[in-house]
Amino acid sequence: MRRSDIRRILVLRTGHIGDVVLLTPALGLLRQIFPEAEISVLVRAGGEPVLRLHPWVKRIYVSGQMFAQQKMHGKMKSSIWCRLKQVPRGIGLILELRRQRFDLAIDFSGVDRTALFAFLSGATRRVAYGANGSGFVFRDWLFTSLCPGPDKLRHKVLRDLELLRMVALLTERDPIGELVPGPPLMRCSPRALAWAEQRWPTLTPGVPRVVLHPTSRVTHKCWDADKWIEVIKRLHAEFQASVVVTSGPDAWEIAVARYIAAAFRGKVAVHPGDLTLDRLAALIRTADLFLGVDTAPMHIASAVGTRIVAVFGPSPDRVWGPWGPGHCVLRRPCACLELQRSRCDEAQGMNCLKALTAREAADAACGVLNESSKWRGRMWETVTAIR
Repeated sequence: MRRSDIRRILVLRTGHIGDVVLLTPALGLLRQIFPEAEISVLVRAGGEPVLRLHPWVKRIYVSGQMFAQQKMHGKMKSSIWCRLKQVPRGIGLILELRRQRFDLAIDFSGVDRTALFAFLSGATRRVAYGANGSGFVFRDWLFTSLCPGPDKLRHKVLRDLELLRMVALLTERDPIGELVPGPPLMRCSPRALAWAEQRWPTLTPGVPRVVLHPTSRVTHKCWDADKWIEVIKRLHAEFQASVVVTSGPDAWEIAVARYIAAAFRGKVAVHPGDLTLDRLAALIRTADLFLGVDTAPMHIASAVGTRIVAVFGPSPDRVWGPWGPGHCVLRRPCACLELQRSRCDEAQGMNCLKALTAREAADAACGVLNESSKWRGRMWETVTAIR
């Protein structure tokens, strides 16, 4: 496979929003390997805003819907009726993909759906990880090149890197430099950034800004709301921080966000499930610190360059932690994670999360703000203007 023969590339990643954000370091490396090729990406509905302004993505294709629920250590499957409803749309998508005449398809998802789309796209060369017994029995036959199954305990970005190294080896006649994944990348529109600048409860330039996203649609990842309140009280006391609380659109997430904001009687702004992905990303980008749990906004924070303090429960941070330097992950040992089965009652909360104290999170948040040059730079600009 000569690199000069690859003119159009199809990348397939049909996970959730966080999966799409974590794909962006691989897109940068793919651009390094094939600097002249057009890159198109196939994602699930809802993930396309992450890539809408991405500098290396030519086209975005959308397949299916994201799942609204998730059980710990369990697989999610849509009903047969939901799958049948998607058949006409899927046929149209396949025809659209075939018209592009892709030279290379890279399946980063490793599921049956993306394997079929990669094969039916008509791409001349198709690369993926080997199925290793998962999925339907003939899945590996749909690809022209297979990489050995990834180490499931490695970070998602590093797993994608291994697949790209194999792609690079297949074109080794034209040597390239070392492949080193950079930070995730998500760009915000100027309109969204202008909107975000006006949403802070305190517009004083010398005050640090903090976004708190305390919930996830996956309930077993969530921390005690009262502990988040204690963290914000500490940030108010030490920094007079300007805080905005955000949440997803589910009713219980909205209730948690409003409960936290209500404890501060108007001193904390709240956007309960009412933000587009572009506006949420812009709000996080204009912040100096992101607080939250293992969820898509946490990955968005790393993609827009905002430092993170994240609380992790029964999900592995070495696989799903924020990618990039300067971020802080707080966690305790988790029996559910080590045994790969739930030992806690999700309705009562997870023991590993219960063990984390508000003081630990507040110390970490204060430490990040003390080191941050972002808000101190705004404060210096204000002092200079006054002088």
